[in-house]
Amino acid sequence: MIHVKIGTMNSKKDPSEILTDFFNHATPDEIRELKALIQSRKQNKSLNNMNFSSMAEQVAASIKDQMGLSKDFVKETAETAIKQIIRAYAPDIPPKDLDALVKAMTPSMHKKYEAAVPPEMLKEMVSLFVDYSLGRMSEDEKQEMPTGWSQKYWFAFSPVIQGLINRFLHGEVDEELFWLAIDEAIRRSKTSG
Repeated sequence: MIHVKIGTMNSKKDPSEILTDFFNHATPDEIRELKALIQSRKQNKSLNNMNFSSMAEQVAASIKDQMGLSKDFVKETAETAIKQIIRAYAPDIPPKDLDALVKAMTPSMHKKYEAAVPPEMLKEMVSLFVDYSLGRMSEDEKQEMPTGWSQKYWFAFSPVIQGLINRFLHGEVDEELFWLAIDEAIRRSKTSG
């Protein structure tokens, strides 16, 4: 069950941050619950009356309150995981090199990503990346793509879009909800960029 504390909502919070918080911290059960709620609203034909911003804000505030996660905690957790992975592949790496790699691989929690790619093109890039990752891209399509394209696409995606793709590819979000979230993330990056 998604727990919401209405008194903790921050009306000044950007909806893209709310979506990011939700998709980065929600459990698979919470995501399924959100999906079920959306589907039930569709069946009742009252989806148009739903206030997604308010709902996402409530869910994000609830998750943050329940888990007590701060940006510093998330960053430290990411850095620790990256260090463990690097040490697994290079146990003798000097500390200075390790720190440099960790810094390069850890996304900035405060960096604003510019919408340098037009929204339609960005959505197509996401579609191609997802199709490739799921094995839905034909051999002809793969051969038409330039060398190293998937890595270049990945680094062109904002952390929000990367997180959404990861959740979708790991089966934590269904395709319909994924594309709704991608559309919103692209729209938000366009208006804030």
